[in-house]
Amino acid sequence: MESLYARIVIDLPHPSLDRPFDYSVPAELADKVFPGVRVTVPFGLKNKIIDGYCLSVSSCTDCPLSKLKSVASVYEDEFVLMQKLIPVVEWMRYEYHCTYLEAIRCFIPPFAKKIKSPKYVDIVTLTASKSAVSDFIASNGKRAPVMVKVLMLLMDQPELAKEDIILSTWASSQTFTSLKQKGFISIRKEEIYREADSQITPNTKRVTLSSQQIECIEAAKAEYDKKDKRPLLIRGVTGSGKTEVYMHITEYMLSLGKSVIMLIPEIALTPQTVANFRGRFGDDIAILNSRLSNGERYDEWRRIKNGDARVVIGARSAVFAPVRDLGAVLIDEEHEDSYKSESSPRYNAFDIARMRCGIDDAILVMGSATPDVVHYHKAQTGEFIKLVMDKRTGVGFPDITVCDMRREIEMGNRTMFGKPLVESLDAIARSQDDQGILLLNRRGYAEHVSCRSCGYVYKCKHCNVSLTYHKNSNILKCHYCGYAQYMDTKCPACSSKYIKAFGRGTQKLEDEITKLFPDITVSRMDADTTATKGAHHRLLKSFGENKFKLLVGTQMVAKGLDFENVVLVGLVAPDMTLNMPEYKSAERVFRLISQASGRAGRGKKQGKVIVQSYEPMHYAVQSAVNNDYDAFWEKEIETRKKNYYPPFSRMARLLFTSHQELTAKNEAESAVDIIKRHMESFEATSVTVSPAPIERISDKFRWHVVVKYDPVDEAAHAALHEAVDEVLDNNEFSLVQVAVDLSPVSLL
Repeated sequence: MESLYARIVIDLPHPSLDRPFDYSVPAELADKVFPGVRVTVPFGLKNKIIDGYCLSVSSCTDCPLSKLKSVASVYEDEFVLMQKLIPVVEWMRYEYHCTYLEAIRCFIPPFAKKIKSPKYVDIVTLTASKSAVSDFIASNGKRAPVMVKVLMLLMDQPELAKEDIILSTWASSQTFTSLKQKGFISIRKEEIYREADSQITPNTKRVTLSSQQIECIEAAKAEYDKKDKRPLLIRGVTGSGKTEVYMHITEYMLSLGKSVIMLIPEIALTPQTVANFRGRFGDDIAILNSRLSNGERYDEWRRIKNGDARVVIGARSAVFAPVRDLGAVLIDEEHEDSYKSESSPRYNAFDIARMRCGIDDAILVMGSATPDVVHYHKAQTGEFIKLVMDKRTGVGFPDITVCDMRREIEMGNRTMFGKPLVESLDAIARSQDDQGILLLNRRGYAEHVSCRSCGYVYKCKHCNVSLTYHKNSNILKCHYCGYAQYMDTKCPACSSKYIKAFGRGTQKLEDEITKLFPDITVSRMDADTTATKGAHHRLLKSFGENKFKLLVGTQMVAKGLDFENVVLVGLVAPDMTLNMPEYKSAERVFRLISQASGRAGRGKKQGKVIVQSYEPMHYAVQSAVNNDYDAFWEKEIETRKKNYYPPFSRMARLLFTSHQELTAKNEAESAVDIIKRHMESFEATSVTVSPAPIERISDKFRWHVVVKYDPVDEAAHAALHEAVDEVLDNNEFSLVQVAVDLSPVSLL
């Protein structure tokens, strides 16, 4: 028999071990070792048995046979890396400068090394004839009433779960034992899947498609039939029916025997998305998100792997789901920065989706009312297929009013509410059914707390940021590192009692509404109120049932929510981030206003939107208010071109962090020299070094190097990778941490 050799990645997270090691495959394991399988192997001088992942198997090796060790065993479980996805692992390691192990772990569920047990239930089956059961019931009604109840249940339904019978009859274990001994029943164990988000009620409503929806669906079908498939980008205004388009594309793929991955940007959107898809596709749906228990994730993963669920709905990491016969990846709200991972590997779900579509010959469909500026540029130039849905279903677009808060202050109004918003909230208070949503994209009660006597400001002990005040718990908290302390009654610097919270957050907004409009019932939706499992669903379910009239929250209330009684959306200072040192700040403000405005007037009532702005004439604000994406895009693309930002450049960011500021600075400056040396022949290259905008987080000083270069020059891209590899090699034994982010979405 021909000898086989396997390339194994060792499950030890150390950069020096980040390469495949060759092992011989024993004859008895020859049919069990294949690319993607998890194995155990002896490693190191002491031959300690550890886990590893097989990348490939071949009949030759460059390693001397005398030095080869053998694979010890194979895990015979379902959590293997799909062989066709191994090239994605290789690409991720190169493109994101991560380790093999970091890339592999994206495709392997987090509980794979601690295998969860399948869940079993006892199934009780009626085995006796109906006449024998009837005779027993007739003669034992008084002597064995519980047995009689059990048998009567089984007469109506011959197979039932033991748990269900107990709930209905309060039968004891002895009851089942006696019935089994008398030959009336048999009991067997049957595996069942734990159902994720089982409390979500399916939405079975179907709608008549508009001509624009039909056009998008047909375009997706036509593109699927082509050999060289391009991504499809749907610019669909809020309320135009993009979800219905996604579901019809999914129906088409299922009819072809294909599977679908549906990505959503926020866990908060899961309940409504799942309700829509479950109403259409039932048990074909699997859900993947971080709020599931390990048992639920275990079962959802196996359902997908076994082909029992062909539609996967989830946030960013669902793009790695082990679906069979992938037909389409659908990305809703494709503009969202949350599709980009903030930890290594710093992948973008869009990049992984595009690779998976290429491997499976599938189509990639993206949708947004406010497409990513770079993606829309690709659609304008023909790299993507551009589809437009600019007609809203229902009563049409809401009426939008801009309230200039600078004028409100001049008139003596120091509250959080301008006159138009007060009048609209008053109308909500007097209405029986009308509801509203207020958005303030900052949680907590106040942005900072300071002493009015000496000017002392409470700052985080570990970060260069002020602490946010949370009134309910009387705690000052850092939203970067999590540090918290109780609010003092006196100033720590001068012992003055004149300590005051300044600025505003969602807690303060909720408080102020309650004081001003005591008849309006309010609930808050932000990271503080939705931390527990199921909190999103419970809150949105209550709002949908009109149990409270006003929903206050951060940007999570701006996305995808669809409630027919919401007639008012108020945005409190949505433009406060315009002057942040971020090249995407204008794009984010435009998105926030546009997306939030789309929550109003989605039923039969006309909607109203109040935008409270401190820069009302900024093009991002004006374009959003006028519902004019093209006007915004043209102005933004002009600004990007002038400043050499994407899509006119590729960007890379190397972030250096250290407990010693000078050490981080020196490492960053050394990296600049290396990058310039590698890229000196590419004229369209810019390399800058500076302290990061937030100079210290978690007691570590932060310096970053930002590189811009020609977006279509693959030689420049390759040169940058070589430079980064050299930087990382030089840094291997340094105390400075380096984070590499190609195509960063934030430079903070």
